[in-house]
Amino acid sequence: VDPDFRTVIARPLVAEIAFDGPKSLWPALNQCSVSASGGVLRVESTGSDPYLRIPLPPVAGPLEVRWRMRTSSRGPAQFFWWTAGCPDFHSITVETLGDGQWHDYSAVCPETRPLTSFRIDPSTAPGTVEIAGARIARRVLHPLRFESLEADGRRVRAAVRNESAAPVAFTAAGRPYRAAPNEVVAFEVPVPAAGAFPSVTVDVRPEGFPPLAHTVHLHRPDATFDGVEFGGGDLRVRVARD
Repeated sequence: VDPDFRTVIARPLVAEIAFDGPKSLWPALNQCSVSASGGVLRVESTGSDPYLRIPLPPVAGPLEVRWRMRTSSRGPAQFFWWTAGCPDFHSITVETLGDGQWHDYSAVCPETRPLTSFRIDPSTAPGTVEIAGARIARRVLHPLRFESLEADGRRVRAAVRNESAAPVAFTAAGRPYRAAPNEVVAFEVPVPAAGAFPSVTVDVRPEGFPPLAHTVHLHRPDATFDGVEFGGGDLRVRVARD
């Protein structure tokens, strides 16, 4: 299990830009000029470091940006952002194709603090970049995530962490639990007694949030095997009937 993975449970819209007039332009800040017509933002880059400001209402991340773009200039594209009380910038890089064809791109800004400034560097060379619409949404993450999953022949030992600032009550393996903010709660799920290849679904059901589930597949080499076995030498393959 990836301990850094968290399920996205909602994507409320922050901004949807159609580039249908002067008010929809992203202001050019360095080595470029911009214009818009027919729903397309046209960026004329004159150097190796063109960038534009993306106007946003006050918002905290994480943010998800999706946009459609074509260019014959050289990439990659980058997003930069700043937060209150922090003079340093943060950035993410998106590989782009300079083949003059339309492509759909997406990027995730993982910042959770309120953003004070957000910008895009669409290319790294002179040339034309066209952007046909952009959609920016906030990623609402599940408060719980799996911290670890360990299994033996009799049980799966699971642990979940509460990443939110409020307690979260949940049930797992038929028992109630309560996780304080940033607390890791451990529990066990029994493994079925029969079968050489049992599967166990670790099902976590929090109050007020979608359930979390992760299936663990096990192999008991000493269990009675009902299936097909083939191979020879140091390699033997066992295939269960299901």
